[in-house]
Amino acid sequence: MIDLRQHSLFAKLSDTHWQQLQPHLTTHQATQGETLLSDTSEEVALYGVLTGSVSFSSETPFGPQDLGTLSHDDFFGEMAFIDSQPLGISATAQAPTTYWRLDGQALRALLTNDSTLAVLMYRRFWPVLAEKLNQVNRQFKRFFKGGTPTPPPMPAFGEVPPPARPAWFAPPNTPPTPSVSLDALPMDTETIRRQYALLSTGLSNEEVELLLQRGEEMAIPAEESIFKEGDFGDTLYFILHGEVRISKNIPGVGDEALTVLSAGDIFGEMALVAPNAVRSASSSAHENPALVLGIRNHVLHRLRNQPEELPFLKALCKMMTHRLRESYSKLVSWKMMRGNFF
Repeated sequence: MIDLRQHSLFAKLSDTHWQQLQPHLTTHQATQGETLLSDTSEEVALYGVLTGSVSFSSETPFGPQDLGTLSHDDFFGEMAFIDSQPLGISATAQAPTTYWRLDGQALRALLTNDSTLAVLMYRRFWPVLAEKLNQVNRQFKRFFKGGTPTPPPMPAFGEVPPPARPAWFAPPNTPPTPSVSLDALPMDTETIRRQYALLSTGLSNEEVELLLQRGEEMAIPAEESIFKEGDFGDTLYFILHGEVRISKNIPGVGDEALTVLSAGDIFGEMALVAPNAVRSASSSAHENPALVLGIRNHVLHRLRNQPEELPFLKALCKMMTHRLRESYSKLVSWKMMRGNFF
């Protein structure tokens, strides 16, 4: 018999929290090719894979387009739970699959009444969202030829690795010293903050302020690098103003622009998943100065399981969900434009 409590979403719950969740959990079997969740479904629930694997796809006029695969110990459905929007993606068993389902409405009620449980759940949501973004990014790479950069060697015990940041980005625990003044931007920072609140889908002004309190505002001169492909990655970035170009080096061709992100977008999300993440692409301010907010992974990994952390975690997860939805849509659009479906 499979012990549901060993699943990664539940492993760190107290006995009390586990007893609260159990009445709302059910287990199911799916045959190969069976649909677990259709793209038209509006139900809110979390699903976890116990055995087998589940593929995700988006319906298009050219048929379903692959968005990724989850297997043992993974879960899905958190996007619809976080932003209260239909998932809009189909989930299909790739092989005979055993999975659990946790009722979303019941979970919402539990988290409303128990902020400690809510913190534990949202702390599991954000790295899962980041890893799904990584799956999408790996599919983007398939449009180009070129290998994955080799991770840098691990430092010796007690050795502090040099930060792979531009010279103006100060080491941790000291204020950043941007190479251009915030005053050089075309509008004051308070106006930028208000505009950012409007651009950030699902975030209130208060939630934007929470992100700003945990991060560092940095003005990037036009065309200056923020990080380069192969760099050590320890920071998640939010674009407050301007545009950021994401590019990848293609052997024999040079830098190829993958996309240009604008205010309201995030990038560098793999810093959330692993403390030794390696940048798979380069980023720089596109044509004009940009203002970005950097949140280092040590800020996230040092979060305590305390109720006061919940608003920040919810804001972060909303932003990650918004970015993941946009990435799925962009991936399908790229495939359609290139006529390159796989």
